[in-house]
This record gives sequence, C-alpha cells and structure tokens, in this order.
Amino acid sequence: MEQLEDLLKEKGKIIYRYLRKMGSAHDDAQDIVQDTLYKAILILHDLDSARLNPWLFRVAYNQYIDLTRKRKRWGEIPMDTVDLIGKMDQVERLYRQEWRD
Repeated sequence: MEQLEDLLKEKGKIIYRYLRKMGSAHDDAQDIVQDTLYKAILILHDLDSARLNPWLFRVAYNQYIDLTRKRKRWGEIPMDTVDLIGKMDQVERLYRQEWRD
C-alpha cells in the first residue's frame, strides 16, 4: 500500500508540473491531478505499467482542455457579483416602496 502511495505522489507531482507549464492555475492543476489519480486508482489493475504514464498525461490533458472549454463557453462569474443578488433585492424593495408612497 505504501508503494502505491509513493507512486501516486510521484506521478501527481509530475502531472502537476505538466499542467502548470500548460498554463493551468494552481487550484485547477491540483483538482485535475486529484481527479486523474482517482481515475488511475480505479483502473490500475487493468492498465499495463508501461502504459501508465501516457495514460495519466492523456487523462490530465483531456481534463484541462474540458475545463478550458467549459470556462470559455460559460465564462467565470466574479465572486463580487454574488453579493449583488442580495443588494438587488434591497434596491427592488426600496424602489417598490417609493412607488407605493
């Protein structure tokens, strides 16, 4: 079990550096590494050890591309806009109150 943990740590560091060189943010790279290693654990018994590295890099690359496409399509919502929802309710209430008065 300790050998598996060491192997995953080693591969995780390599994949992380690969993702960062591709332009991934720190948090995104960590998430992708975690997902990639999880998938590796699930299919490790079916995968030939010689094909492990290429498989890991392909999975990480695909996840990075998927994330990039998703963000490009939907865009990111800045966190400060989340507060606007509550403020809009207050503004709307004041506006309605003015019309009643």
